[in-house]
Amino acid sequence: MLGIFWSLLNPLLLMLIYTVVFSVIVRVNIKPYPVFLLAGLVPWNAFAQTLTSATISVPQSANIVRKVHFPLEILPLLVILQLLFSFGLGSLLAAIQVFFRDVEYFLSVLLTVWFFGTPIVYSLDLVPARYRPFFEANPMAWLVSSYQDIWFYKRAPGWAPVAGFFVVAVAMAVIGLAVYRRLSRRFAEEV
Repeated sequence: MLGIFWSLLNPLLLMLIYTVVFSVIVRVNIKPYPVFLLAGLVPWNAFAQTLTSATISVPQSANIVRKVHFPLEILPLLVILQLLFSFGLGSLLAAIQVFFRDVEYFLSVLLTVWFFGTPIVYSLDLVPARYRPFFEANPMAWLVSSYQDIWFYKRAPGWAPVAGFFVVAVAMAVIGLAVYRRLSRRFAEEV
């Protein structure tokens, strides 16, 4: 029911609990302790959720594992590719944001458009044929359709979307990291 709010609520609740325990009871002398905690909890939770998703990907896909023969390595591979893509795109946008402060506002609009341009709340076959090439060119559509194949349709994902997303994820990670490293030399001057 709370949807994406849980991703924020969990670290905030943990921050509150840890703050009470370590500021009031154990009395760790770090000021401001909630900010210190949140700086560690957010990346740790993202790491833990990614690792957990990869770890349970095979048992969660038991129906497809039993019914269809396909390389089982693809189950945690999708989570790893998603993380790689997110890392690359995040690095790229973080570096650009230092120089162009409006990127964060553009990103919120882009994510909304991107969400509706990805077959999440609708099936791709509902998109009119003349618009479908635009939707099919979306790398997130490849990733989402691969997850839908596994969890909803109980079948092996198509090789084309997985291979395409693999190429895009690796390219985005390489480009994002390269741009970030190159621009990071000037971060101190700009922030």
